[in-house]
Amino acid sequence: MTIDLFRKISEIISQGKACVLVTVAETQGSGPMTVGKKMLVQDDGSALGTVGGGALEYEAVKVSKQIFKDRQSRLVSYLLQEGAVKEGLKTVPMVCGGTATLFYEYLSGGEFVYIFGGGHVGRALTRQLGLLGYYTILVDDRESIFSDLPEAGQCIHESFHAYAAGAPIDESSYVIICTPSHANDYNVVRALLNRGVRPCYLGLLASSAKKADFLSRIEKEYGKDVDLSHLYSPVGLDIGGASPEEIALSVAAEISAFKYGKNEIRHMRDR
Repeated sequence: MTIDLFRKISEIISQGKACVLVTVAETQGSGPMTVGKKMLVQDDGSALGTVGGGALEYEAVKVSKQIFKDRQSRLVSYLLQEGAVKEGLKTVPMVCGGTATLFYEYLSGGEFVYIFGGGHVGRALTRQLGLLGYYTILVDDRESIFSDLPEAGQCIHESFHAYAAGAPIDESSYVIICTPSHANDYNVVRALLNRGVRPCYLGLLASSAKKADFLSRIEKEYGKDVDLSHLYSPVGLDIGGASPEEIALSVAAEISAFKYGKNEIRHMRDR
């Protein structure tokens, strides 16, 4: 089982996706767990292996789903007795009476790309970047757009602004904004600026005129000193083509060029 589990981890990471490896780190008293037992949780909630079964395993999957959102490994200690309370321990509805500590290890195989907008370009970009090994998080407030996207690492059904206001985006993240409206595009950037979050790459799908209006609004709200040197808009490399798939190829190429430090390339924003 352990060999199968690590083979599965290798498979997931090679696809640029993420998983959570749950390990029984410590036990005391009565319980179904054995130190060293492992369970692998995938982003769809499915699990391979076991950390004891029953309510503890249900709790482990629940915590793992949260870890997919914040990408933070952690230790959690549990009291395996329904209705009991003990400081520093999370109660699990079991009758064993012992305690267990689980280590949740977040494992990821690729750079994170947050795509705000699941329209034609957003979907094409999710597919293209998935093929290149990036871990994509597709965000849209329309649940219907998430069908038939096996390349997506995660599909987040939430308002654009709300997700941007709390997403675990950091200086290593890539962000592409291609929502259905200018207002949504602007609100995503506002949410990031208000948090002081600066992804390494911020791409905005826009015409030159829309970009100029966008920058003017940002300057009025945040002042002339606001740093948007990481903004790529119009987004993509100047390789020609206007179909969603061609635009996605252009953007994916720009992200790859950025990743590998290829600066002597003609970007759309430099036209």
